[in-house]
Amino acid sequence: MEEHNIIQKKLMNIFNGHTPRCIPLQRRGQTFEARVCDDRSGFIVSNLGAPIDRRTNSNYLPLEVFYVAVGLLLEKGGEAIKGNVYNNRLGDDGLPLDSVEGIIAHKVYGKNIGDIVFRRISPVNGILLASEICQGTRGGYMMLSGAFRNSPKSHSDQNNQ
Repeated sequence: MEEHNIIQKKLMNIFNGHTPRCIPLQRRGQTFEARVCDDRSGFIVSNLGAPIDRRTNSNYLPLEVFYVAVGLLLEKGGEAIKGNVYNNRLGDDGLPLDSVEGIIAHKVYGKNIGDIVFRRISPVNGILLASEICQGTRGGYMMLSGAFRNSPKSHSDQNNQ
């Protein structure tokens, strides 16, 4: 899908080969490291304090996570709530299915309404911010940046001019 190719190119452009990159979290002064997997299927993140997938003790974020997140943001007009996994289950008011955390948990990790969800929003948001697909916001929202608000295709066309 062309949209996925554009997102993947934008994500991969922030890395120099497979060299880890220090990416800031939205909390002032804190960072995590991310690097592209050897097969370019996603990212390995570290320095977050806990694995991304505690069941497998893995710090792997597949590209599908970013395709789903950007797809939701496009569907919602460029802005969506992040979702809060603390003291919420998928489908609760704090973690609706149409939040970034909720849709990733459901579509990528196979979680269902009522399931407990592991927190992945910090590295997802950080990588999307570093790649300039999203822009920084305060509060519990994520927002697409610039031309990505209309479509990734228009962003690609803008970069080719």
